[in-house]
Amino acid sequence: ENLSLDLPISMVDISGKRVQYETYKKANTNDTIKEIDAVVDHIKSVTEEHNLAKATPVWQDKLKNRIYL
Repeated sequence: ENLSLDLPISMVDISGKRVQYETYKKANTNDTIKEIDAVVDHIKSVTEEHNLAKATPVWQDKLKNRIYL
């Protein structure tokens, strides 16, 4: 079941009164892709389209759970 939420879009004037413009229907976010995932997918597709090499990682590999001295 795909539920939607009615989110009001409004402006707050100088006196603090809210003026509602419209209602925005937002789909249930459980089934939608997250913004960061969409951005990463777009960057990946552009780099593949232009045959760009992968960037050198700027961080180290994740540490092991245990480090023996």
